Amino acid sequence: MSFQDIIEPTLTVVIFDIESTGLDVNSDRIIQIGAKRYHNGEFEEFKVLINPLIPIPLEATEVHGIRDEDVADSPTFAELGTTVMGLFEGVDMVLTYNGKGFDVPLLIEEFIRVGIDPLPFIEIPKLDVRDLVRKYFSQKLSNVYQLLFGKIDFEEHDALGDVNATESIAAKLVALCEFGNLTKALNELYPNSIGGSTSLVWGEEHAIYLTSGKFSILGDTPLSLLEIWQKERWYWDRNILGPINGKFTGWKGILEAQIIDLFKNNPQAMAQLVSENYPPEEEFCKKWDYHFIEGEDGMVATCSECGRGFQDSSIFDDYMEALADMHQENQFDAWREEGRFEQGGEGLEE
Repeated sequence: MSFQDIIEPTLTVVIFDIESTGLDVNSDRIIQIGAKRYHNGEFEEFKVLINPLIPIPLEATEVHGIRDEDVADSPTFAELGTTVMGLFEGVDMVLTYNGKGFDVPLLIEEFIRVGIDPLPFIEIPKLDVRDLVRKYFSQKLSNVYQLLFGKIDFEEHDALGDVNATESIAAKLVALCEFGNLTKALNELYPNSIGGSTSLVWGEEHAIYLTSGKFSILGDTPLSLLEIWQKERWYWDRNILGPINGKFTGWKGILEAQIIDLFKNNPQAMAQLVSENYPPEEEFCKKWDYHFIEGEDGMVATCSECGRGFQDSSIFDDYMEALADMHQENQFDAWREEGRFEQGGEGLEE
């Protein structure tokens, strides 16, 4: 069955997607729009690069491959806004993939920013195909089992039957995901778990992330707890705090009330509280700068992010070796600038 087979003859449908400078609907900008418009059994394609008038971060370029120089001579959204709105003129339905949470609100923001009334676009019924995926690929145990094995040959809702199904699903998915074994799967899915929690993990710059839900660190649009608190209060209030006084599902519980209270009154203090009680693994801290102090048994390395100290002398040795290498490279660079290297770069001039 083709896409046109599922369109009613009288409908005009647009599928669209955008690439952007980042994931913040309020501050980031669209740099590319692609669309297909179906009408009367035919379709038109639309694709354009847009100059966002702000730099494209490296992390965004690593995702979509679009660089500043690629859009330098492209029109701005102010110049293209009317054309883009024209794509949706007379449209009966809009389709996106995960657009409900990002593409749609970002496009609305762009329209508003350039003085175009977004209401004609807002009023069009929209179908997020990701919701179709959730509808069909249910996470119910029996549905996942049938999807993987093509049948249901265990006793549903019998404790041991469900255990056997879970065992089979785990073996199949660990193999499909090429994790190799359960330990690697655990570390991949829950890197830098906080206090053994399967719900909260350490992420970049010692920020705390969820492992499930709309803004999961494993998903397409990860946000730290602090970012959710600051930017997505509806999600925080409904999904993080929960219906009764708040609850981090799967969290240890000992700090739960304190964390929620801190987010209400002093969210910046939350990471420090968790760091003191459930600091990240030592290997995680090695990503960040160390400060060194003289301890009773030698030099102690202190993580600049969480403040935790490490007595392992090899950390200091490795750090000093890296500093020496960096100093040597800096010295070589200075000599190169002075022209002290012979032609061809081998050795120093006498």
